[in-house]
Amino acid sequence: MSELKEVTIYTDGCCIKNPGSGGYGVILHYKNHEKELSGGFRLTTNNRMELMAAIVGLETLKEPCSVILYSDSKYLVESMVEGWVHRWKVNNWFRNEKEKASNIDLWERLLNSCDQHTVKFVWIKGHAGHQYNERCDTISKKEASKGNLPIDKEYESHSETINQETLDLRLNHQVHKKPKKKLINKPKEKKTNEKQIYQIELENKLYIWNSQTWFDKESSIKPSKAVIHKLNALLMETLEKEDDSISELEQLLKRAREARDSLQYGRAQTLARRVISISPDHLGALSILCSCLRASGHAQQAIDETEGFDSANYPPLLNSRASALCDLERWEEAKKLVNHAYAIGAEGASGIIQRIKNAKPDLYSGNKD
Repeated sequence: MSELKEVTIYTDGCCIKNPGSGGYGVILHYKNHEKELSGGFRLTTNNRMELMAAIVGLETLKEPCSVILYSDSKYLVESMVEGWVHRWKVNNWFRNEKEKASNIDLWERLLNSCDQHTVKFVWIKGHAGHQYNERCDTISKKEASKGNLPIDKEYESHSETINQETLDLRLNHQVHKKPKKKLINKPKEKKTNEKQIYQIELENKLYIWNSQTWFDKESSIKPSKAVIHKLNALLMETLEKEDDSISELEQLLKRAREARDSLQYGRAQTLARRVISISPDHLGALSILCSCLRASGHAQQAIDETEGFDSANYPPLLNSRASALCDLERWEEAKKLVNHAYAIGAEGASGIIQRIKNAKPDLYSGNKD
């Protein structure tokens, strides 16, 4: 049997106003040969472009090869190296008990490509002067800036950048809010289901959000999905800017919880970190940070950043750390931690205990736990 050809692949993906128009760049090396690949879509996400870059690079190979693939995306590299993607697939693409994985179509393609080759994924720091990473970055940005890009069909047809539930939870402010009449001494006339009106200008058109849908103010026609994605992103960007003006700790914590509950994990982490910068031992903020890191696929980081709080009698943090340990298959540590949570009556602890029992029944053999 002949030895596999040794190929090196460098990849990068980007998105303008994530989500927005995106591109990917790939450079393949085999001996003295080099090949560039690129592409883009009119509406997609940064993570999808990182995955697409790896997929295109591997799918270009015409025979089984030994590949080292370099990427600055921890989302891509850690998910493959730590084996999270394989566990998601085994669990019918659920990351945990409740949350479905994102970009399943691309993960499926990537795993299929990896089955054809021997692939080692290596993370490199982005924008750190690495020759080929910088070139891939330039290629991807050039692609994302092109006009008349094709449609990322899977993303536009099945993925809502900001779903209606998220908007319902987060739209507590407005860009151009119509003034409401104050009702003085007439509490019975107050409408509890009154709709808030939001207006955003995009490409010289004014669009209105009526708490249910967007529509063109002039024609009253609902815009295309691509436009709706952009409008949602602009509105959420505005709300995030408002977060920056908040300094009161409890308000920051409240917004962090809301962001986490509406699956805005990146934003929730930012807000939780701001609370922690004010109060380093704030268990509520640490719990939010831990759960969001874990939900984003960074279980080890969740453990590292909340280290030292294992004995804290705060159930949400104990449960989050125990779940992260389960994700890392550190079952004995998870058992010790969740038993402590269970002892103080933490809700959800029994579910984690069952997870450990299913994976490692021997840890509970002879116990009444």
